[in-house]
Amino acid sequence: MNQENIAALFGVIYDKYYKKILRFFRRDFAVEDAEDLPQQAFLRLWAWLPQADSVKNGGALIYSIAKTVRADRFRKTALMLDTLPLYDFVEVPAPPGCFNAAETRAALQTLGAKERELLLMKVQGYSSEEIDRAFGISASAARSRLQKIKKKLKDDLFNC
Repeated sequence: MNQENIAALFGVIYDKYYKKILRFFRRDFAVEDAEDLPQQAFLRLWAWLPQADSVKNGGALIYSIAKTVRADRFRKTALMLDTLPLYDFVEVPAPPGCFNAAETRAALQTLGAKERELLLMKVQGYSSEEIDRAFGISASAARSRLQKIKKKLKDDLFNC
């Protein structure tokens, strides 16, 4: 395909599917992320089109790319959660002389990976609805799990 055909095809796909792709990302991500991710998907489409001989179904193509962008974002978030120490994000008020930063870190490390991920998402400001979509659970289950995590931390830290 020549550059004019690529630009025309891209324009057709963009005009027809941008709002649909935006809604696709809004199901799983906060508003700010949901607005950035379609741009990433369409940039990947633009980079891919010169290599294509023809495109039979632009909708299937852009949704395939959007699913990949979505998976990449989830992987990036999971990697961030694994590599960042949780205690850098969680501030636990300490009664004087009860426990120190090392004990706080130790208590946070006793949490399982999913518990740390859930707590970190909450600390970073995700709503229960956003957390439920990320974990595939209901919002009330997300809130319940957070309560159990808080109780576990409280029991570990305030037994002094």
